[in-house]
Amino acid sequence: MRSGRVLTELAAEAAEATTPAGRLLRLTALRQAVDAAMVAALGELEAAPGPVLLDGAVDPGQWLASRSELHPAEAKALAGLARDLPAMPATGEALAAGRVGTEKARILGTARDVDGFDDAEAGLVERVVGVSLRTARRIVGRFIADRRQPGPADPAANEVTLSPRRDGRWRLHGDLDAETAAVILNELRRLAEGHRDAEGLSCARRFSLALLDMARRSITLGERGPGSRPELVLVADVAFNGDLYDTRHEDGTPVSRKVFETLTCDATIRGLVMNGPSEVLDLGRSQRLASAGQRRAAAVRDGGCVVPGCERSPDHCDLHHIRHWTKHRGPTDLSNLCLLCRRHHVLAHAIGFTFVRHRNGNLTIHRPDGTPLVRLGEKAA
Repeated sequence: MRSGRVLTELAAEAAEATTPAGRLLRLTALRQAVDAAMVAALGELEAAPGPVLLDGAVDPGQWLASRSELHPAEAKALAGLARDLPAMPATGEALAAGRVGTEKARILGTARDVDGFDDAEAGLVERVVGVSLRTARRIVGRFIADRRQPGPADPAANEVTLSPRRDGRWRLHGDLDAETAAVILNELRRLAEGHRDAEGLSCARRFSLALLDMARRSITLGERGPGSRPELVLVADVAFNGDLYDTRHEDGTPVSRKVFETLTCDATIRGLVMNGPSEVLDLGRSQRLASAGQRRAAAVRDGGCVVPGCERSPDHCDLHHIRHWTKHRGPTDLSNLCLLCRRHHVLAHAIGFTFVRHRNGNLTIHRPDGTPLVRLGEKAA
């Protein structure tokens, strides 16, 4: 890691630059040095994670995101690099010396598990120094392709994710074996042909329409039975005059009124009234597992994992009994339930966090020593 003296010198050089271009280049060098120092500090936290766990974080990256203005993805990427660097000494040295930045170090890390990387790492580092990120990806990608023999198709490794972006749109990403990809691609191409008549549509745009066609046909002809309609879980706050003043997904992601009205035009509508008569949300000791209605209500109320700083959505969460069902005979009532992602659910039991639901409905989480977990910018009560 660069010393504090070097960081001070870089900051001084940036401040003394006489032109905007010169100042920008020096600020870039300073930022690169700061990123390397942050990766080194995250590595130290990774080696001794006790304070991180006591703060309710499952890893240093999440801890950093919850206590800074860094985007969670950026904090996670820096923490992942910190975990990889102990097995990448040449990359670590180049990062600390400012010869490569964190992005190139992550590119090099994609080859870390390839046979022969240990012997080739120093040479790869030298080849990516001073080149563009695109060229660096090509160099490392070629190294991986030359040494990684394609294995048998493994459908068990397939993954598809659909995640919201900051601008309200969604990003679809997948990793598929060749056979699965061929089946899906063939169907996309077939359905996309039906949209060729629309003038000016790119291939990617036609594919997006074909994907929507596939989903609608599955809904209409699938296991739910012909003619069934999709069941949507959307939340709308309604004023006394009946006007909608807030519409969103159950995890809190905003939905415009226009999109809300379009989606609910031909869908099964399920009303969710908190503490109301539409569904039984308090089951007492009659059953241990929560009902579907309770899960929907908890998703709307909590919006995801309740641990400060955690961004996991309701789809990735368990329902946790605040008062333990067996040990403390806690009821399966909505007030005694909260959403915890799988990692925080395990951590809560391992560390011994306690949860307190206040009369106003707010929830407080306490460490074993009684101090509360707080979000960025909040003060402990």
